[in-house]
Amino acid sequence: MDNRAVIFADPFGSKGGKAAALPEDARLACAYEVFLQVEWFSEAAFFRRTETNDELWLSEGGVAPVEGSDADGTIPSEESVRADLHQFKCALIVPQTGDELSSCLGLLELLIRARHGFSAPAGFTAHGIVDEAAYESLVERIEKDLEANRQKAREGETEIIRVARELDLYPQPTGEGPSHWSANCPGTNHRLLIGAESNSFGCGYCRRKGSVEELRAFVAERRAADEPNGPTR
Repeated sequence: MDNRAVIFADPFGSKGGKAAALPEDARLACAYEVFLQVEWFSEAAFFRRTETNDELWLSEGGVAPVEGSDADGTIPSEESVRADLHQFKCALIVPQTGDELSSCLGLLELLIRARHGFSAPAGFTAHGIVDEAAYESLVERIEKDLEANRQKAREGETEIIRVARELDLYPQPTGEGPSHWSANCPGTNHRLLIGAESNSFGCGYCRRKGSVEELRAFVAERRAADEPNGPTR
């Protein structure tokens, strides 16, 4: 699914929209676990098709990991998943395209890729439009794509990557593209982004960006501020 076709995106539920009731015509896509830093949480995804658009709705919690399969009755039904969930947010809206399964998988792919670097998909817990095999195949394909990009990035290091390593910023390829890297932002607990091909960096939190020499100056400034008698940031 083409990122340029996205009408609305809020994969983290951070745009201030209030939780709402799930639209009656939304159907369970699937439920799964998500790993976020040091903990796991359960999430259920619902697919809704309107006259013109396809939507992905999310609700955290309510679907615990289970053992077994449909044969022994341990996989929760859509009705039981709905019954355990009360607050939902719309995460993605795209123009309607293709059949429901392919569009649903496309929306899930957009979600997983948008969250890459912050969280990762884990165990599958309930099926709806998407079954476990399709979900796991999607996750595996995304991870292979990310790893291929990481390898290309490692093979194509440029000056700014070598400088970031020299400055002890521990640059790592993100996998989002063959020239996409991240590194420690000096004096903080977050990461800055590096474009190896353009030999540039940027940090949205600190509102700093620039070339190799500007990265050196940024690091020197931060380290001077951290010295006992250095200036206050």
